[in-house]
Amino acid sequence: MTAAAASVFADVHAAAPEGKLMIGMDYFATRATGWKAPQIVEYAASLKLDALFLSELVPFESFEDDYLKKLKAQIDAAGIKVYVGGRSICKTSNMWEGKYGTADETMALIIRVAKALGSPVARCVLGNYKDRATDGGIERHQEEVLKVFKAAKSRCEAEGIKISIENHAGDQQSQELRALIETAGKDYVGACIDPGNAMWALEDPMHNLEVLGPVVNCSSVRDSMIWETPEGAKVQWTAIGEGLVDYTAYAKRFAELAPGVALMVETISGFSRDMPFLKEEFWKPYAKAPASSFAGWLAMMKRGHEIPPFKAPDKAAEAAYQRVSWSAASPGCAGTCNHAQRSFPDLASEWGQTNERGKPRHQDQSSFFIRLPPFACQIEEAFPPSFPCVSPSSPLPSTCCPCAHVFRSSTESRA
Repeated sequence: MTAAAASVFADVHAAAPEGKLMIGMDYFATRATGWKAPQIVEYAASLKLDALFLSELVPFESFEDDYLKKLKAQIDAAGIKVYVGGRSICKTSNMWEGKYGTADETMALIIRVAKALGSPVARCVLGNYKDRATDGGIERHQEEVLKVFKAAKSRCEAEGIKISIENHAGDQQSQELRALIETAGKDYVGACIDPGNAMWALEDPMHNLEVLGPVVNCSSVRDSMIWETPEGAKVQWTAIGEGLVDYTAYAKRFAELAPGVALMVETISGFSRDMPFLKEEFWKPYAKAPASSFAGWLAMMKRGHEIPPFKAPDKAAEAAYQRVSWSAASPGCAGTCNHAQRSFPDLASEWGQTNERGKPRHQDQSSFFIRLPPFACQIEEAFPPSFPCVSPSSPLPSTCCPCAHVFRSSTESRA
């Protein structure tokens, strides 16, 4: 991680009008940990965040009232504002799962959980970029989404919850999503803005913010890098401060257009997506794409450069990679963490090496611990049973962070 990534949150806070901008974490940034909702709340509290986005229903072990009441008490004790969401509520989308019943039932469940946990919104998505290339284009899927919204309107009004639909994985450009929201009704539907997903839809994130900003009621943000290729370009998401978006300017404008809405960080990185826009067939799903937004996207491409991908060797290493990627720019560690100047692959490469005194860089696996700012977990005995995300056989790095809470590995730690 660069020093810029470690200090960007200080600039973000300073850029917001009167410094008023809540900073939070989208749980999806640490999805590989396998944590459940109570563990995620505990982690967010340890980071001293303003807000937490439980953006899917996956982390909830139950939807029973008693479980949700207990979780709400934990959230209140932590002093964190929670936002709640789910995935696709569009039955014609390639992302539709039907795991929680019909589309209407899924939307109703998200609203119920949101109400129980004090979330102001119930976030959902249509689908992803693949839906644009289907028969009827994205408009066909938007029609299905509108039906679900209209069916949920009375429930939203009764519970005091607003729906928040995300520009998700390149499914809709900002003008398309804005039109959907205005057709449904801005009184109960808003936007969950994601600048990384805007890049997948050929949009400059700042342009995307200008269009959606006035209707934003939730967010999930990350940075992006884009570079030129023989067939067009490649886009790779990064941690904030590692890409091309000026997050000082973004945060300032975000706070102006969406006052009171938390800026939720959702770091997803390590892989790139091809955008072969020099091929004619690429443009069929984007026949109505505005040239002005694409021009800004192209300008970013000209400023970008290729960055290497990263694939973790196993799920445990992926969990650590996600947490290092997110925590490097966390407000609790801004400007203080040694790991801010070092990438996860670099740290991982040290496994098994010796230090300048000829001693192993990392302790043997029975006492090995990792420090991930400002919250540390352990491996094997030292790892709290409530945080099952690593295995002792994983080649995980030990990062040095002065603000980490270290839990030493010992056989007594489980007692």
